[in-house]
Amino acid sequence: MNLVIMPGSAPEQAADTRLQNKQIRAWLQLLGDCAEKPSRRRVHAVRVATLRLLAMAEALLATFTAQSDEAAAVQHWIKQATRLRGALSTIREIDVYRSRLAHLRTTLEEPSSEYIHIGRRLAHQVDQLDDHFKQRRKKAEKKLVAQIAARAIRLRKLSDVLGDQFAASAPEFGASSLALWIAGLTAGYTEFTEENLHAFRKRIRQMRYLIEAFHSSDRMVRQVARMLRSLQVAIGTWHDWDALAGEARRACHDFAGRDSLAALLDELARESLAKSLHACAHMMDKLGKLHTAESAPGQSARKLPVQRPAAPRSMVVQRRA
Repeated sequence: MNLVIMPGSAPEQAADTRLQNKQIRAWLQLLGDCAEKPSRRRVHAVRVATLRLLAMAEALLATFTAQSDEAAAVQHWIKQATRLRGALSTIREIDVYRSRLAHLRTTLEEPSSEYIHIGRRLAHQVDQLDDHFKQRRKKAEKKLVAQIAARAIRLRKLSDVLGDQFAASAPEFGASSLALWIAGLTAGYTEFTEENLHAFRKRIRQMRYLIEAFHSSDRMVRQVARMLRSLQVAIGTWHDWDALAGEARRACHDFAGRDSLAALLDELARESLAKSLHACAHMMDKLGKLHTAESAPGQSARKLPVQRPAAPRSMVVQRRA
């Protein structure tokens, strides 16, 4: 289900279109910097800025008639930005994987490591996988720079149009919009599993970006934004380890086996999965309490259901004393 910003009969928070245009200009500058040198920091910055603007543009699109000229203009920008996001995501994922591997290697070298008896072999596999990612990043960098160059002029023109659309009819966000979103969220995610957790993370990330983009002054809305960010981190940690384990299995057959790097990454992923499922359950319970507390006196607010985390699969690597 798509997120829809539903303005009430009276505006709850006037959107500052100057801020939206400032974000667009900053995004274009980040793109230019990234084309010159796609460093880890620059790629991360422009990817986050792209995701934020996409969330804003989709909210803006929802306020237009489907076949209108305004809708077409926003759709053109979304199409170009989405393609660019794919190239950015490829590099960002590699950077995250390498960061996780670097931290893991440091842990394996510690005298207190529970994997000290196989630490040297695991560290060697970490280095092999890291070299694999280095080569992939070089190729991904070239593709990203080429994509930015090919779309630079068009993106600038489309971004000018997007800024004009925000100035003409920027969407609004407030407590009533949040209430509608919470209702849709609980209807769409009645159970959290390993299969739907990543999609849930993308959904709450989009909502958080909308809250932050349109700067609602409502206390509960700001509190929910903080909750969503914390949950993003928890789910993201699981997804990173899980995806990295898959990369390890695909990169080298030597990484397979009971004491392999892939097995260790699988274990870390499962530990993170259990924490993420618990965090989801806790957040849903907390959202229900917030919703109840904000309800008008005398009204019976429906408490959001508490999601019980599914039991994770058994660990692949057995811990040793």
